Amino acid sequence: MELFGTSLGTGDYGHLMIEHVPMLFRVHRSLHDLSNQGFEAAHKLQRQLYARATSHDSSGNTSSLDQILAHLFTEKFLDMRLSFREAYRCITSGKPFYYRGCGWRPKKMGWTNEDKTWIKSMNNLFNNLFGPDYCQYEYSDTKHCMLVPGQLPIILYNHDEWEKSHASVAGEEVKVDEIKEDKEVKVDESLSVTQSADVSHRGCKESTGNVNTVQASVFDLNIVKNLSRAEIAAIKLPEVVFIAEKDVVLAEMAELEMSDPTLATQRPSEATVQYALSLLAPATATGNISVAVDSDEEGNEVAVTTGRLGTYTKKSLQVFKKMCNLSSEAARVNEEKRWLSQPCVPDVTKVRELLLNARPHDEVIRHGQFMMDVSDLSTLACERYISGFSIDVISLKLVEKSEPTSVIYLPSFCQIWAKQGVEYFKHKVAPFFESCQAKDATCILTPVHFESPLHWGLLCFDVTTKTVYFDDGLKIQPPSGTLSVVQNMLGGFKALSHNAIEQEDHWNNSCLRLPLPRINMPIQTKSGIGAGSCGVGVILAIRDIVASRNCLPSFNWTFGNMAHLRKELMALILQWRSEEQCRRWNITSSVKTRKSSCAFRPVASRLRSSPPVQGRQNRKGSVTRRQNGEGSVTRRQDREGSFRSPRGKKK
Repeated sequence: MELFGTSLGTGDYGHLMIEHVPMLFRVHRSLHDLSNQGFEAAHKLQRQLYARATSHDSSGNTSSLDQILAHLFTEKFLDMRLSFREAYRCITSGKPFYYRGCGWRPKKMGWTNEDKTWIKSMNNLFNNLFGPDYCQYEYSDTKHCMLVPGQLPIILYNHDEWEKSHASVAGEEVKVDEIKEDKEVKVDESLSVTQSADVSHRGCKESTGNVNTVQASVFDLNIVKNLSRAEIAAIKLPEVVFIAEKDVVLAEMAELEMSDPTLATQRPSEATVQYALSLLAPATATGNISVAVDSDEEGNEVAVTTGRLGTYTKKSLQVFKKMCNLSSEAARVNEEKRWLSQPCVPDVTKVRELLLNARPHDEVIRHGQFMMDVSDLSTLACERYISGFSIDVISLKLVEKSEPTSVIYLPSFCQIWAKQGVEYFKHKVAPFFESCQAKDATCILTPVHFESPLHWGLLCFDVTTKTVYFDDGLKIQPPSGTLSVVQNMLGGFKALSHNAIEQEDHWNNSCLRLPLPRINMPIQTKSGIGAGSCGVGVILAIRDIVASRNCLPSFNWTFGNMAHLRKELMALILQWRSEEQCRRWNITSSVKTRKSSCAFRPVASRLRSSPPVQGRQNRKGSVTRRQNGEGSVTRRQDREGSFRSPRGKKK
């Protein structure tokens, strides 16, 4: 006070030092995070740029102040954008964090899930604010070079909305290696769907100045396997654009700038994706060094440029392929809604609920090793071509419900098995004769598949009259090689029946040759209702043969009434599903009840009432039999996720 008088602490800095610094030290222990040295350094740099500008002291529109500041901050933001982009690539690829010009060596980062979520959000925000890295140009009708529409950034940043949206998704997790390649016949279910309510979209407003808006959504690669078919139908996918084949070329080394398909606002068509993948296959196999190669831990991948959409690797094209599959699935779901909404006699409410609320690969019914999922059930809707797998499961169920019966059904794979020879065929079909021995069979049925055109027919072996029948709805000749297939099948039946079924010389009046006699199936229509129902016609013919136990039944249905017949068949499948669920529930409940009663019985009582262990194992109907039954239930439950036949071809 004596030195400075009453002016001590009256300024801003004096007030901060006296009033606030002690409190800040107590709370934060350090003022490192509150330092404004960087802000002050930015001011110094801005003053230098401003002073060096020629028109810095001008007034009005000639002043360069706005240009100087815009240029400065744009460079800083672009540098920050590059940092976030490379950090996001580090997260998704699992590689060390490094890029050219960063100033540090490659290093593994210990980012938390919150850090990863924030990095992903900031990366999406910068992409929407600044647009693409390299703009595409085109010539107008007057030969003027113009910017291709839809590339300019049209997102207006709103800080308040951004803070709210970022806080609402702070717990989301960014997973490593989001893009996975399909390595099996089945499509990899870990690929994903579009999240339309993305952070960058919710935190920004769209400008109304351009009709071609930017989709600020990200194709997430980890949640599609948990979505129902109705949710898949509601996905908003990127818009499909036409790309000529001449514009799909392998990328040269100088053009290596990989694009991210998860951030795409447009996507190629399914035909373009297939063509691009066909180009990559021979280039990858030959190891052509003249094209761009993306080296990673799994090996070298050749890149392909798809017009103006960008340059993509094989993994990226698999993402586009999955988008095409999701789009096709959505179209099928919408078609099923319209088809099931039509008035009909069987109640299809439960069918509609199952098709919409279940996932595509959820189980519907099962018979042994064969399982029908929701995707198979959906092929029974509308006028769709059904696979041999659907025919097998339904036909085996029809035979099972009619037991005891002397009618045997063999799956659609028999056509392939028989081409491998008699011994191979006999080994494969032997399990299907467990309920009825081959020597006791009166009728053996198996479907026949046509390659061209795609069509289904039915082979019937009438053991009683020694006659082989073939029939189909279009009344066309069976495929080439059918006669040798029939001969090998008869050889297998003879071996399984221990010569009770005679060889081919005694069949069809000792004249086994094409054309084979027919069973008078209804004639299939070639257009309209029933035109695509050849497989359903085979199922209905098998149903009538099993019911009549005769290869020449009277068919009381027509292909013109196929819409009603398909819905009846789907309702019957759901009835089987309900019966199977009730049966499993009753078995599980009875097993638990027996275990509980056995556990709470007194030990002395169990010892007095139970026979010796050796006798209990040998007596039929005793405790051991119930225990074995309980074990069989466990084995059936273990088979729930067991072998399912491949679905590559519709055999």
